[in-house]
Amino acid sequence: MTGMHTPKEICRYIVMRSAQALVGRSRLWRVARALYLTARLEVPNEMSSNGELEIQLRVIDGYDRSERLVILDVGANVGDWLLPLIAAVQNRRLTDVSVHAFEPVPETFQRLRDRVRHSALARHVCLVPQAVSSSVRMANISVYQELGGTNALDHDPLVHSRTEILVNVTTIDDYCASKKIATIQLLKCDTEGHDMEVLRGAETLFCQGRIMVCQFEYNHRWVYSRHFLKDVFDFCQDLPYLVGKVTPGAIEVYKEWHPELEKFWEGNYVLVHETALRWFSVRQGSFGARGTFECM
Repeated sequence: MTGMHTPKEICRYIVMRSAQALVGRSRLWRVARALYLTARLEVPNEMSSNGELEIQLRVIDGYDRSERLVILDVGANVGDWLLPLIAAVQNRRLTDVSVHAFEPVPETFQRLRDRVRHSALARHVCLVPQAVSSSVRMANISVYQELGGTNALDHDPLVHSRTEILVNVTTIDDYCASKKIATIQLLKCDTEGHDMEVLRGAETLFCQGRIMVCQFEYNHRWVYSRHFLKDVFDFCQDLPYLVGKVTPGAIEVYKEWHPELEKFWEGNYVLVHETALRWFSVRQGSFGARGTFECM
């Protein structure tokens, strides 16, 4: 160690070096990583336990019933997120509902259609065989496996086996204009690193405050599209939205961006319109001098 350090820092350093000598660096790394992820509330990205299904229910129970419930599922894959949503809507006997699910890979789209067609709410679900981005165009999508959940417009160089197919790409702004959609209660985005481009393609709707909640996935694939969580904070800086992370039981809302957020751990985040924040259990705070999250 060099420079000036407090006795506590020196003691911690000695303890860590002793632990490393005792159990080995690899094992110590795994233990420390597990503790760090636990402190950050970074849970396995499983819908049954990570808070995603809670977001669905909170939106369905919180929105203004005088309006139509409009939900967009971008990156629907085979419908693992969509089917629980449909079940929740059906259980509440809601009928003024419009759900739009986007899936550009033909084999995956066919499986999605087969699963949705047996639903009692099938007539309320519009399946769209397109990708979504920041501009309307044709683009190549990397397909790593049939029905794969990681097929993406931004290629993952860690995966070597792939094919490319040409797909139609739209934007949320263009699609909603064509469908005369006024307000979106929930926009879910899971596009394997392309999520920031999807948000930019909905800029008009965000600027007009017509998207109440937007849930998007964040992981290491954001590196391939050259984006950061900071881009999301910058995107909504002058808009009536707050940025938060989906955790079991609550949304952790951040006062501002901090470098500690930029770890690329896989998880789900949200942009919540300030008028919709009351729909959720919320834990608000910011990062202190030591880079730890502190609740307000």
